Parts: sequence; structure tokens; C-alpha cells
Amino acid sequence: MTDIADQPSTKTLAIRGVLFNWIGRGCSFVITFFLTPFLLHTLGDARYGVWSIIMGLTSYYGLADAGLRGAGTKHIAEAHALGDHDRIQRIIVTSFAMYIGLSLTVLIVASVIALLYPYLFETGPVSLTTIQYVILLVAANFGLRLMSQPFAATLAALTRFDLQNALSVSSQLLQAGLIVLALSFADGLLAMAWAMLAVGVVGAIGHFWMAQVALGGFSMSPRHFDRQTLDEQFSFGSGLLAIGSMERIAEASGPLIVGAFAGPAAAGYYSIANQLTQKTERLTRGISTVLMPVSSRLTAEKRNNDLKKIVLFVPRCMFAVSMLSTVIFVFLGAPFLRTWLGAEYVETVYPLLCVLTIAGSLLKVSGGVASLLTGMGLLRFQAIVRAVRLVLTIGGGLLLTPFFGGLGMAWAQLAGFGFTGISQAWFIARHLELPISAQLQSTCVRGGGSLIPAAILAILLPRVWAPTTLPVVMTQIVAVAVVAAGGLLLICIPVDHRRSIIAALMPKPRQRKTPQPVTR
Repeated sequence: MTDIADQPSTKTLAIRGVLFNWIGRGCSFVITFFLTPFLLHTLGDARYGVWSIIMGLTSYYGLADAGLRGAGTKHIAEAHALGDHDRIQRIIVTSFAMYIGLSLTVLIVASVIALLYPYLFETGPVSLTTIQYVILLVAANFGLRLMSQPFAATLAALTRFDLQNALSVSSQLLQAGLIVLALSFADGLLAMAWAMLAVGVVGAIGHFWMAQVALGGFSMSPRHFDRQTLDEQFSFGSGLLAIGSMERIAEASGPLIVGAFAGPAAAGYYSIANQLTQKTERLTRGISTVLMPVSSRLTAEKRNNDLKKIVLFVPRCMFAVSMLSTVIFVFLGAPFLRTWLGAEYVETVYPLLCVLTIAGSLLKVSGGVASLLTGMGLLRFQAIVRAVRLVLTIGGGLLLTPFFGGLGMAWAQLAGFGFTGISQAWFIARHLELPISAQLQSTCVRGGGSLIPAAILAILLPRVWAPTTLPVVMTQIVAVAVVAAGGLLLICIPVDHRRSIIAALMPKPRQRKTPQPVTR
């Protein structure tokens, strides 16, 4: 095991974690940028819609996690902060044993879904047999991901997001390459599913090896299985299960509801807009995923003042980053879609894109608060908020989609996100005894105000430089992002924080050991 005394500070690890998360999310967006047009033109709208529905069903498999990864991340972070290496090993082995059972459960559920698929959705131009095979292969891939969760939780708890994102980017590049290669020699969804399964095997092995590197080695012997650790994991994980289940159902239901009421093609259009907003939203998750283990450490060390500083600073930055995507998609989204996918997708995708990106920004009014509350062990309020969000999203989607198609589902998402963002901001301020007005002013006024120059530029650029080609549109987007980054740096990030960020990113010089005098 590695010595804690040799590790960088919590602040340094958090800053580096955010940087590596952003690199990983940025690479993911670039891969999606190039792969999506290829899939659309190779598969066609209807078959791409069927693939989107299957991927939407896959999201529900995440319910099998049972909150164990979040519990593992929290408890490993606490044990690492206290130097309890034996407990870390018990958590890893016990969680792995449970994930084996959960993976088998996923395969059983997938078999039932494969049988029921023709009664729930249209098959379109894809044969039912192919769809059923794809569902089973995707489920097998998800089972491999589940069994690698204890090792992924270890990397997150130790804030080794450099290793985690290196594996993520490598896996995504490999998957994209295999999908392109498979569709070049084979035609259909089955080849894509086999490519995903192959990458899943590589990813599972990679997570195990990197966790070994991060911890300096550990044993997977069954003797480390511990019933008390299992009860501890499920005690905290049950709350995360309730929260995660409702959140995952709300997020994954969009393409499924649209597909059920409006058909596979409409589900594909909704999926395009949803993927674009989710990929950009993951830039903000690059910050929030770091917060949970950091919050666990600070809570274990009783550093409440540091928690208050995080609550005032992080949501402001996350809201500003989220608003950047809103500015880009609202003012430059139409020319982007026209030059990226084709003019026929502007009418069907652009309205969805506008509503969904605004919904994401409303959620980020309390950006990172959910991760902080999880690290602090405050789950009951989160469960209530997620329940209301689920009702607003699913209920609103079922009511509005039959009349307004995908746009009705997007408005339902906006209602759920807006409620979640505002209510979480109120709760964390009340819990830490912070004025809610000061927090909202810090988040919305300073965070949103930093985007005013970028918004003005996004409005003026298309008027003076016609966005007729994709390179021109991308140049305009980059220009807006650069101006927004300047506003974020000058308005959202205080001077002392800038110095801390620079210091965290600079390599620390090695100190030479002074040779001891030789006594004779």
C-alpha cells in the first residue's frame, strides 16, 4: 500500500482530478462529434432510433449497482484518509463478490426484456432476432462494467482521475475504431454490440490493473470477504440506490417515452439532442465527481469551514460552464446541426437542443451539491427531491409527448431539472447556515454574468461571418468558448484560487536527500 504521507494535498488532488476529468470529457465529446454522423448515415434514422432505444434500456441496468459504487467510493475515501488499509481491502473484495451476483441478475433481466421488446416498441427495419441478440450482448458488456466497479470506486476514492480518464479515453477510442471497422465490413447493430463487448473486456482488465497501481497492490483472496463490511455497504448503498434509481429512470426515460409514442425515428432525433447536452454537461460532472470523495475526507476530518467555501465556489463555476453550452447551442446550434448532420436535422433536433440545454443549466444552479451531500452522508433530502423530479419528468413526459412529440418530453425534463437545482441550493445553504440569497447571487449573478461577453459575441459573429461551413461554425464556437473562459477566470475564480490551481498543476520539484555524515 502507498503511504498517505507521500500523497499530495486534498486541494491539489481535487484540482488535478477536475483537469483530468475535463480532458476525458472533452475527448468523449470529440469522439461523439465524429462518430454520430457516421452512425446516422450508415444505419439510417430508423435503425439509429432502434439503437437509441436499446441504449435507453441499458441505462436501467444501472439500477443493479444498488448504490455499491457510491458507498465504496465514500468508505474507501474515509479509510484512506484514516490510513486503514485493511478496511480498503475488505471493501474491494466484498463489493466484487456482490457485483458478480448483480451481473448475473442483469443477464436474466435482459433476457426478459429481449422477449418483451416486440410488445413494447416497433422493430422498424431491424429483425427481431437481431434486436434480441443485441440486447443480450449489451447486457453482457454491462455485466463486465459492473464487476469492475469496485476498482473504479477505488480510483475515484483516491482521486486518481488521471488513471481513470486515461482508461476511459483509450476505451472510447478503441470502441469507436472497432465500430467503424465493424460497420465497414458488416451491416447492422449486431456488429456494434460485439465491438462494445470486446471493449468491455479490455476496460474491466484495465480497471483492475490501475486499482492495483493506485493502491500499491492488494489481494483478491475470498478470506477478505466480510459480512459486517457488506452490511455497512448496503446500509449506505440503499439510500444511494433509491436516489440513483429515480435519477437514472428520469434520465433514461426520454428516448423510451418518445419512441413509444412517436416511433423510432423521433427517438433518434431526441437522442441526438440528449447526447449533445449530456456530453457537454459531463464537463461540469468533471467537477462534481471529484467532490464526493473530497467531501467524505473533509467530513471525516471535521473541516466544516472548507465545506462552506466549496459550496460558495463550486456551483458558481459549474453554472458558468453549463451556461456556456446553453449560449453555444441556442445561438449557434442551428448552423452547427446544419453543417454537422445536414439541414434536415435542424427542424427536428434544434428545438429539442434548446430546451434540454436550458434544463441542464437550471440543474447547475446547485452544481455539485448532490455530490457534497452524498459525501456528507445526507441522503434523505436527496431522495425526496429525486422522487419529485421523477414524477415531474415521467408524468410530464407521458402527458405532453402524445401531443407535442419529443419537445413535450424535453419540457418535462426542464421542469424536473429546474425543481432539483433550486431545491438543492436551498437545502445545502440551510444545512451549512449560509444565506441562500448570498449563495444564489454568487452562483447566478457572478456565474451567469461571466458569460455576458461570450453571449454578445455568439449573437454578433453569425451576422458578420456567415456560418456556412462546419470549420467556420467550429471556429466561432471556439472563439465564444475562449471569451467565456476569460470571464470564468476573471469573475468566477478568485485570485487565491487561481494561484492554487497553477500550483497544483505545476510539477513539484524533487528534494534531494542530504547525505548523512559518516561517523568513524
